[in-house]
Amino acid sequence: MATQKKIIVTSKKNLKSKYANRFPEVEALLAELIASDLTRDLETLLVYIDDATSAGNAGITEATAIGPKSCKKAVDDLYMEHLPAYIMIFGSKDIFPFQELENPAYDGAADDDSKIPSDLPYACDAKYGTDISKFTGPGRVVGRLPDITGTADLNHLKTMIRAIINTKPKEEDKYKNYFSISAEVWKKSTRKSLTKLFGDDEKMLLAPPARPGYNSEDLSPLTHFFNCHGLQSYPYYNGGNAIGGPKAVFSGDLVGKVKHGTVVAAECCFGIELYDPTQVDEFGEIPVRISIADTYLGNKAIAFVGSSNLSYGSRTEPENADVITMIFIAKILAGASTGRAMLEARQRFLHDSTPLNAQEMKTVAQFTLLGDPSLHPVKQAPDTDGREFVENRRLRLMQQGNDLTKRVETSRKLERPTRSKKKEIQKEMKEIFRKTKFTGEEPESLHEVISKKNASSLTRDGVAGKGPIRFRTFTKKQKRKGKGRQPFKALVIKETGEKILGWKVYHSK
Repeated sequence: MATQKKIIVTSKKNLKSKYANRFPEVEALLAELIASDLTRDLETLLVYIDDATSAGNAGITEATAIGPKSCKKAVDDLYMEHLPAYIMIFGSKDIFPFQELENPAYDGAADDDSKIPSDLPYACDAKYGTDISKFTGPGRVVGRLPDITGTADLNHLKTMIRAIINTKPKEEDKYKNYFSISAEVWKKSTRKSLTKLFGDDEKMLLAPPARPGYNSEDLSPLTHFFNCHGLQSYPYYNGGNAIGGPKAVFSGDLVGKVKHGTVVAAECCFGIELYDPTQVDEFGEIPVRISIADTYLGNKAIAFVGSSNLSYGSRTEPENADVITMIFIAKILAGASTGRAMLEARQRFLHDSTPLNAQEMKTVAQFTLLGDPSLHPVKQAPDTDGREFVENRRLRLMQQGNDLTKRVETSRKLERPTRSKKKEIQKEMKEIFRKTKFTGEEPESLHEVISKKNASSLTRDGVAGKGPIRFRTFTKKQKRKGKGRQPFKALVIKETGEKILGWKVYHSK
């Protein structure tokens, strides 16, 4: 196999401040990883972007401060200088920040996430910005290996890095065995996702009755797939029919039971939120335990994909969160590295969803890979073409990203959501409200598709229409069970000036 380049990018000043006199031990662990990478035909370069010597040796200008803009520029400069096969961000958000993107679905009430913590821009050539529509052409393989936010836990770092070092690709059938929990409300869509991925849904646990208390045998499969409810700064995923439903998974329940090499996909709201376990959660309580994602990685799991904040899905068909996690797992099973699986999931989601409504734009931004992006959980097919094959694949992914930039259409919010006065459209909308149990009096927003010259003149459903495509969204809060924020659902109607093209109902996870 030909040698490929990998870059580890981080902040020296933030690491030294956090780990103090134990910082040399952090550097020693990174040196171990770099030495180990050579045995996998990886030439790995560690770059401290805020250290003049390190940055200069890497061919970029030192960052004088660590913030989203300077970090984005540094990653862009490193990519253009080295064209690495893999970029691994090292550290949680208090070491190397997420990009904070504007949430196009924000309404201040139901979806109250004003920002989306995201690593998507690091995977894109577009310059720094906060508008998701600028980042529809990911072409870089990027992942983040986080430490624990606000906590200098060196043992946690040692476990993660040595799990990476000791990972060996396995046969596909080892990852075909799965552990899955679905909240009762999502059972139909989860069954369809599992059947498509694994050929059956027989091992899916429904919550309730499933609840924390799983043993090592329960957790022994190497692929874990969760479709539950999640809450902010909360070490549980919940089941049932509402966000505050019965507990389904507890981070403390995983300690010492997760098998080395486990890969996890979680559709839940806040599924990979990197919260500080010493801070209060949304109930006003200190979490006590670290997050589920951190716990998996600290117990030798090697990849975790999930949402940084409130996510969307459907009760009956795989949509949004279901789709992007399902593509990720499918690519892992096909032999992709964890980073390439994430990139291809983003690219496929963008390609198939265009033009994107606000909820879809949020989905592609919020789902993030935690772990070393260069690891291959499943053995690859024999590489008979050597370096040319590897280089061609990387160039193909870059080109696909460039093509998506030209073709993917996003949408922007209009100030006044006026409705058509045509009687046939009004009649059809009344029927949609009846079917979905909306009234049409709920809070309403209207987004118009930003057309591009190179995009198809047809909608993604293959239906031509006159006038701009618009997404009309109604949000409706639901009854809350237990503590926590109030769940809601969103009715999104796709239309042109002359006809209704379709509709979907999304539920907050």
